[in-house]
Amino acid sequence: MPGGGIPSKWVEVVDTFNAGALLSLASLGVLKKRVLRHIPADDLEAALEFGGSDEADTVSRHGAIPPRAGAV
Repeated sequence: MPGGGIPSKWVEVVDTFNAGALLSLASLGVLKKRVLRHIPADDLEAALEFGGSDEADTVSRHGAIPPRAGAV
């Protein structure tokens, strides 16, 4: 293995991303049925970036412990 790393198992990580993205949309006030169809592109992009950051932080540590609010 290049760099002397240890091989790891591939796993699908989706829950933390979804939780982070949904939390972000809710905090922006756009996670409502009547608003979902009209989410501004910037808000959607920010929510997806937050979900990705949330997920990256979670898998960077041992165990599946999502970050606390404000840690991302």
